[in-house]
Amino acid sequence: MKRIILFTYGVLISICAAGQSASQVSAFGTFGVISGMMYDPDEGVNSIQFGYGGGFNYTYFFKPSFGLTVGAEALTFANRYRIDAYRGDDPAHDGDEMFRLQYDLTNYTENQTIISLLIPLMLHFETTGSRIRLFAAIGGKINFLLNASYTSRAEKLSTRGYYPQYEVTFLEDVWFMGFKHSENVASKGDLPLRTISPVFSAEAGFKIILKRDVALYLGGYVDYGIGLFAPAATQQYLNNDLSVTRVQDAFIKYNPSDPENYHNRINTVTYSQTRGEDVFVDNLALFSTGAKLKLAFNSDVITQKAAEPKSLDLDLTAETKPPPPVPAPAVTPLTNEAPPAEVKQQEQKGEEDNVPLIIKRRIPFTLKSAELGVKQKADLDDKARVLAKNPDIKIVVRGNANDFLDKKNQKDPKLKKAAEAKNKKLSKQRAQAIKDYLVSKGVGGG
Repeated sequence: MKRIILFTYGVLISICAAGQSASQVSAFGTFGVISGMMYDPDEGVNSIQFGYGGGFNYTYFFKPSFGLTVGAEALTFANRYRIDAYRGDDPAHDGDEMFRLQYDLTNYTENQTIISLLIPLMLHFETTGSRIRLFAAIGGKINFLLNASYTSRAEKLSTRGYYPQYEVTFLEDVWFMGFKHSENVASKGDLPLRTISPVFSAEAGFKIILKRDVALYLGGYVDYGIGLFAPAATQQYLNNDLSVTRVQDAFIKYNPSDPENYHNRINTVTYSQTRGEDVFVDNLALFSTGAKLKLAFNSDVITQKAAEPKSLDLDLTAETKPPPPVPAPAVTPLTNEAPPAEVKQQEQKGEEDNVPLIIKRRIPFTLKSAELGVKQKADLDDKARVLAKNPDIKIVVRGNANDFLDKKNQKDPKLKKAAEAKNKKLSKQRAQAIKDYLVSKGVGGG
């Protein structure tokens, strides 16, 4: 199963890395707030602590709004468990035969730490057209445990030995057998967790366009991991009659070769999910939630060759009738249709000689008005989509109005001057209306 998961991830990463025709975004980020193991112990209190992390993501956009995200993330998980008093009874072996180790634990605390490497595979969605956009992602991650350990301390530990075959109990004064009172008993060890497990993940927030090739992702995330329980650990002992006894790991681990020393003999409370008796924990999951901040770079824009930007001149003339047909050579390059041969040659020459390409495009207005109608907005929407995908194209918006100049005021110098002033003001208003609308659709406002 592990090999299948890793192979699938490898194939998907290779497909994303091989994509050349769609947009590709690389992001570096940091994240964290609450991160730890979720479990509800039968006794005592577990609290999730602060965690933090960072990583690298690569998103391959197969459509303008949809992409596939892979990468690598490192994340820490931290917990603190505490119990004031606990009385236990675990199976043990004294080197010759089985007995029951009975104990009383006072003021026990345990700190648990996990460091994981997460490999995400997420379906990414984000809106388009404006400088502040919404994004969301959902999918899964493979959790590789790099380190999973604990440290603990018990203020007091009292141990006794009960031999049911003899119905005899050795109290705390038989110190040479390890039945005694101990204070400030410290332990440390590894958490019994699987090294590879699945994680469900989701995130959402805002994408802020800083430059044409740089963006900031700011949002929140949730990770939830399952399948952490590892197989039960067991030890084998040889009895007096040469038979072999298997003993599962216990909370207090009795060592027949050094029975008086209980330092590093207290197991983690999470061990008990493998035992099936007197368990502290019967269910456990990784959980992390908080804020995520990522700085993203559009690799398509960064790797393209630097070229002198082309210039597009939009000649805005107000008319009450539709504008006359545009001659064939003056076809706007903002459509998806192929331009005539003359336009192609002119464009190639302009790029070679670094001469700006100027093509006029009329946008009609209602007489004496600077408001955009439904038809004009639809026309500009088509242009905006093309311009947003080609940020190297510069736009020059020019207004042109003669609404207030007629045969009557042309003969009177004062009326003519006033009409020309009104036309000039209306031309600026129309040009500003076009600019504002294109900017609202994600076209640069320079």
